[in-house]
Amino acid sequence: MFDVVFYQDKNGKEPIKELIYELELAINDTTYTTFSDLWNDPTLLTDDEKKRIDFEVALIGKLIEARETKGSTKKELAEQARIKQSSDNRVAL
Repeated sequence: MFDVVFYQDKNGKEPIKELIYELELAINDTTYTTFSDLWNDPTLLTDDEKKRIDFEVALIGKLIEARETKGSTKKELAEQARIKQSSDNRVAL
């Protein structure tokens, strides 16, 4: 099994977790109503893909944490990274 650590905002809420646990998704002939159902379907993701996703989620969480700790806005982060702010929004930084 695996442990997923979700990003927590300043109020201790886990907005990403809340979003994915409201999941209802149909893929082919299967409807998934929980993230766990989707994640644990061996026909969708390999173990290596799951490890990569876990790594990316953890990395994004650390980036958000660092940005908030520093007191930077998304706009400032985008300017520092020399990307358009809309690009960083795709990963919710």
